Amino acid sequence: MNDPLVIEPSRMTFSIVNTHGDIVRVAICGRLDGTMIGVFRRELTNLLRIHPACVDIDMSRLRFVDDAGVQLLLSFFENLTRQGGRIVVHGLRTQPPDSLKVIMLLAVQATSGPVN
Repeated sequence: MNDPLVIEPSRMTFSIVNTHGDIVRVAICGRLDGTMIGVFRRELTNLLRIHPACVDIDMSRLRFVDDAGVQLLLSFFENLTRQGGRIVVHGLRTQPPDSLKVIMLLAVQATSGPVN
């Protein structure tokens, strides 16, 4: 049986959906690089203004992240946790830099305590 063909965008696309309660779902697809940072930063800043209790980030279709994208996500994670929100990240692929994975692990540990 053949796997379904998934065509991913060459540029970044994203969706931000405010679900029931205080959970916001963010899906990032394609490439998070300097060409899209400004638009995405503006939307994440707007998201912080509603003080969500939880942001669920789906990175399963994120193909590439450059240093500017890592910095943007780090800043967002720090600001969200400073507001008392928590982050759920899923779908990380092999490309996003190891530094992003370490940053997310540290952000999770900072909000939930040490991992045993």
